[in-house]
Amino acid sequence: MTDERSTITLALDASTYRGTVAVLRDSVLLGEDSVQMRGADDEPLLPAAAALLDRLELEPSAVGRIACGAGPG
Repeated sequence: MTDERSTITLALDASTYRGTVAVLRDSVLLGEDSVQMRGADDEPLLPAAAALLDRLELEPSAVGRIACGAGPG
């Protein structure tokens, strides 16, 4: 459950060979995960984000903000 006054942020970064996902409530890290990104026929980052939200018992609709890394990848 989320506090209606707080903001849930889903952070994604795929700029390196390890993609990372994180979920924050305001400035508090609730959880994070990383996945290998080298597969040409596989997109593991979004399934990792869905799995992390599920582990944290958060519905995708609870996400109020998405932050994406803009690195060289």
